[in-house]
Amino acid sequence: MYNINIINPKAGQGLAEKYISDGAEVCTTKGIGDAERIAFDICNEKENVHLTVYGGDGTINEAVNGILRSKYADSAILSAFPAGTGNDFLRIAKDKTVSCDVVKYNDRYYVNMFNIGFDCDVVIKTADMKKKPLISGSMAYILSVAARFFKKFGQFMSVKAVDSDGKEHVFEGEYLLCLIANGSYYGGGFHSSPESDVTDGVMELIMVKKMSRLKFISLIGVYKKGQHVKDGKIIEKFRDYFTYIKCRHVEISQVGYYCVDGEIEYVKDKNKSINLDIVPGALKFKF
Repeated sequence: MYNINIINPKAGQGLAEKYISDGAEVCTTKGIGDAERIAFDICNEKENVHLTVYGGDGTINEAVNGILRSKYADSAILSAFPAGTGNDFLRIAKDKTVSCDVVKYNDRYYVNMFNIGFDCDVVIKTADMKKKPLISGSMAYILSVAARFFKKFGQFMSVKAVDSDGKEHVFEGEYLLCLIANGSYYGGGFHSSPESDVTDGVMELIMVKKMSRLKFISLIGVYKKGQHVKDGKIIEKFRDYFTYIKCRHVEISQVGYYCVDGEIEYVKDKNKSINLDIVPGALKFKF
C-alpha cells in the first residue's frame, strides 16, 4: 500500500498542519483544486494508494473527486483527519473501512451533503464569519443562522425525485430549503439526516416549506439534534413543513447557486437541470 498525506494548511483556521507528525510524507495544497489534482495524479499512476487528508469537508470532497476520476480508483482508500471547520462527514462513523456510497451530480461527486435555500445562504455567511478570531466552525454556523434569520424566508425551486420504489415526486414553488443527504451531519453538527447510511444505496431528500419565524424557532433545536426523523418518517410536529424521501435520483432546476460538502457553487443557467444520482459503494473510505 502506497501511503500519502494531503494537508490543507488553511483548514481549521490554519491549525491543520499541527496534526501532521514529524517526518511524515506530505503534499501541501496551495489553493482550491489542489487536493483534487494531487489525488488524481497519484491514483492515476499507482494502484493500492492510501490517501489521508488533513482538512475539512471541502478538502475531502476534492480528494474524492480526484480519486474517482483516476485510473486506479477501485484500489484506492481514503482517510481523513478532522482538521477543518465543520468536519461533519467524519461524525458518522469511527474505526472501520467501508465501501462508501457517493452522489454524482452532473459530472462531479460528493460524499456528504448537497443543499439549496436557507442553509446555502448560511454557508455563504459562515465563510465570512469564520474568518473572525475566536469563532469556531460550529459557532460561526450558529451565528450565521441568526444573521440569516432576519432576511426573507423562502426561494423558488423546482425539484423532482425518484424514490427507492421508483415513484416520482415533484416539488415546485417557494421553499425554505432542500437537502439531499448521503451523510448525516452538516453545519458544524446539525444532525439533519439522522437515518442516513453511506452504505445503503440511497440518498435522503428533505424538503422544507416556508414557515413563520416563530415556527422556525420552535423547530430548529429539535432539527439540530436529529430528532425530526424517527423510523424513516418525519415526526408529527414537523409534518406540516417537512417532507422526507429516500431516493435514487433527484433533478433540480431554477436555482442560482447551491452548496456541496460545505462549498458554494454557482449556476450559469438556472434553466439547466442539476441531476443527482446515488453511486453505491463507489469509494473505499477508512473512518
